[in-house]
Amino acid sequence: MSLEIQILFALFLDLLFGDPRGFPNPARMVRRFALALEPSVRRMIQSPREAGVLAAVMVIGLAGLAAWGLLRLAASIHPWAHTAISIWLIYGALSARSLADQGAEVCRALEVKNLVLARKRVSEMVGRDTDRMDGEETARAAIESVARHSVDGVIAPLICAFLFGPLGAFLYKTIDALDSVFGHKNEQYYDFGRFSAWLGRLANWIPARVAVWFMALSAMLLGMRPLAALRISRRDGSVQANPLEPGHIRQANALLFAMTIIAATVFALLRKGLLAIYS
Repeated sequence: MSLEIQILFALFLDLLFGDPRGFPNPARMVRRFALALEPSVRRMIQSPREAGVLAAVMVIGLAGLAAWGLLRLAASIHPWAHTAISIWLIYGALSARSLADQGAEVCRALEVKNLVLARKRVSEMVGRDTDRMDGEETARAAIESVARHSVDGVIAPLICAFLFGPLGAFLYKTIDALDSVFGHKNEQYYDFGRFSAWLGRLANWIPARVAVWFMALSAMLLGMRPLAALRISRRDGSVQANPLEPGHIRQANALLFAMTIIAATVFALLRKGLLAIYS
């Protein structure tokens, strides 16, 4: 099976099933491994920043080696086994269905004016306190979360899969998992997670630029205003809360904030189309 068909198959699986509870997911495995490795690395190296670099290098190296070995082992057993592992690695790097479902749950709760439920759903998406958010702040937080993860959960994994195959998609997701685990601006991870956060920004540098045009295309297909969205992204792209963050990632996110619901709608339409085909 060609790489293109593997990617399409993995995308269709994600749109149909999302991330089923209990199903082995490579990204979750990497996050657990990183958290298990952290105490040992901190004991080995006193400097948090140097320990964070070593932890990131070890996780990426060992996880990549494990995925490569698994692919080689599967290929030695049967070509279809290799295909199945390849699809699983790509499928595990995608989260289009999960993003669409999470955004829709918040939207439904807000539509029936159930702010308590909306806050609860948003708290599952963001890493900050939601208890005092009003309706507008809750919606904004949900849009921001889906916007950010539209890049690292859909566009970037697909780009890496097309360019570098299943191993490339897995390695990208490994870097993204490190960023989500260690890349926090708190006392515990400010120095330890600096390198992981920098790798995450670097890995998203090109996908963020691509995201701008994908979202503008979505706006055009849905009869909205793609040129206005591009102007907004260009206007706000130079505004950087973090001086270490590349401006075009901010630029992409500025557009993504406005176009998230469009992306979720596209995913939902694709899913409904697939269900109609197979029903």
